Amino acid sequence: MKARNVFITGASSGIGKATAYKFAEHGDNLILCARRKEKLNEIAQDIKNKWRSHIHIYELDVTDYENVSRIIKDLEDGVKGKNVLVV
Repeated sequence: MKARNVFITGASSGIGKATAYKFAEHGDNLILCARRKEKLNEIAQDIKNKWRSHIHIYELDVTDYENVSRIIKDLEDGVKGKNVLVV
């Protein structure tokens, strides 16, 4: 099966973090977003050490419209095909 691109908000802890690990375990590529970028960096490194997922991380506050718009524009320019959205 071809790797999917999975966009996950709240990926620095809880359900978002657990979801990131599960998709990575299945070989999917991850777009991890949360307010705490340092936590995302730790998670991304841990996942890269365990699996072969490509990971993009973004500091994102979903309550900030301008922040969300900027990230989506960035993704449109760099990551093609968001196959799964986990909010």
